Amino acid sequence: MNRILQAAVQFCYGDLYCRLLPVKKNRILFSSFYGQHYSDGPRAISEHLHEQDPDMEIWWAFREPEGHRLPAYVRAVSMDSPRYFRIKATAKFLVTNVYQQGGYLSGSRLRDSLIRLHLRLENRKKQSVLTTWHGTPLKRMGNDAVGAKQQRFACNQPCYYLVGNAFEESVMLRLTQNKLTPLRFGSP
Repeated sequence: MNRILQAAVQFCYGDLYCRLLPVKKNRILFSSFYGQHYSDGPRAISEHLHEQDPDMEIWWAFREPEGHRLPAYVRAVSMDSPRYFRIKATAKFLVTNVYQQGGYLSGSRLRDSLIRLHLRLENRKKQSVLTTWHGTPLKRMGNDAVGAKQQRFACNQPCYYLVGNAFEESVMLRLTQNKLTPLRFGSP
């Protein structure tokens, strides 16, 4: 699907129509590395959640759903499919290891307006996003990257991310300009 058609489908079906559907309290959508793997922190959380509550509806989003070894209780959905947009719009929680619900504003009025519109439609008020992050904040990211132009960070609330210590927390608060809520529980 070309990018313009994909964006139109996401906007009309995913962002507008699916928002009319009710959020399901027992539905969680997971993804890892932009839908490439069943791995990392989201996998650990989904497995633990299933142990605690086997009736929880656990969905995983994949770029290519075939070929992954998944437990029987995991339901796979292809990213950017109509079903994906419906599941995403009706999930109570979204769990990922790559933060996707935010972005840096560039100063371009049109681009920044589109980013804000997308962020406003990305999550519903009854949904929460948990980012487990992957790796370590010793690498350069966002405004900390060498040669990066300083930009303002925009995001939707409520968004949370897991950190393991005070250093990670201070780095992430600086990178997201205090707009995300850190949860100091460590890595899954």
